[in-house]
Amino acid sequence: MHKAYYASDLGPILLDYEKDTLYGLSFVDQLDDSSRPAQACPELAGLCQALGAYFIGQPERVPQLNLCAQGSPFQERVWQLLREIPYGQVTTYGDLARTYEARYQTSMSAQAIGGAVGRNPIALLIPCHRVLSSQGQLTGYAYGVPRKQALLEAEGLTFDERGRMLDFPTKKLNIKGVEVMAKKDKYLAHYERSRQLASFRVKGFRYYDGLDVIQDLDVGASVDLLAEPDNPYDGDAVQVAFKGNKLGYLPADDNHLLSQLLYFGHGNILEARILSVDLDKNSEPLVTVQVRIKDKR
Repeated sequence: MHKAYYASDLGPILLDYEKDTLYGLSFVDQLDDSSRPAQACPELAGLCQALGAYFIGQPERVPQLNLCAQGSPFQERVWQLLREIPYGQVTTYGDLARTYEARYQTSMSAQAIGGAVGRNPIALLIPCHRVLSSQGQLTGYAYGVPRKQALLEAEGLTFDERGRMLDFPTKKLNIKGVEVMAKKDKYLAHYERSRQLASFRVKGFRYYDGLDVIQDLDVGASVDLLAEPDNPYDGDAVQVAFKGNKLGYLPADDNHLLSQLLYFGHGNILEARILSVDLDKNSEPLVTVQVRIKDKR
């Protein structure tokens, strides 16, 4: 990943990129030594031209540059909505939530939308600054409200002394079916995150109740993960059980995250299943377990 900076009237803009793909665009107060002027990078020539035009009120499309905003599937869908807000127009967090509900057939709050908007990694080109409160007021912006106001004023919008937009019509985004959106937002499928959290072999199989249920241990069968705070030998161990029978455990050295989740009562988000069973007669039976995060979307 390469870094470069563009000097704008609102402060330096840090660019994270690789070849023809842009991964980050953010306003910064200080630059590190690894950054060099964007104008010295041939692959950023089109972006520099577009940024220069933007800051004098003449927006241009960014040629031959892919935007790769990486986040959760939910965040990426919200960022796609932001890209549909035209130059010089605004929308609200509430309107974005209602559009999201209609497109993806799921309930959504303005607060959740606001959280995703605030984590947008590519400012300006994914225009999170064009989202206002329900009353048309400037609200929090990762790079400061004064910058947000300056960006919108550069796009021809005006605000009163309290930071409320004058003549406040909002841009209503088109409501499209989720099937249409899935085809359009192909990059969402490309960056779908795996639910797999960990996989491990059960330790101590021969010392516990595994042999009582060994014939029922099929690939895909669910097992339970239980905290063992009273274990005198390993208080952070995670017990692996099948139908009430203790198969073995995962020691603390191998399970820090799982142990924490169970200790704090978050075991309900975990889904554990048998990945493989090795019943070689010449060795201790081996059971491999895969742990996944339950999908709540």
